Amino acid sequence: MKGQLKLLTGAVDESVKHLTRATSTCLAPSSPFAYLRAQLWLGEARERTGDKPGACAAYAKVQSIWGAAKPLPRTARQAAERATALQCGPK
Repeated sequence: MKGQLKLLTGAVDESVKHLTRATSTCLAPSSPFAYLRAQLWLGEARERTGDKPGACAAYAKVQSIWGAAKPLPRTARQAAERATALQCGPK
């Protein structure tokens, strides 16, 4: 995914742009796992730009979609860890 590549190479602002577009499309029904990973990466990208509310919203989206799945998937655990580190508050 282009947004993740931009994030990994340090082009964070471009990453936010691509990941926002990816998470705003109808990707979720056809590729739910890719959509959730994109949400997680969007949270990380927004966190790196200092956009705490945006990062918290992205992490909350991942957590809300996974809900109380057992066992908790890695994307949900990572989102929860980042939300806790940012002190996002209740989802």
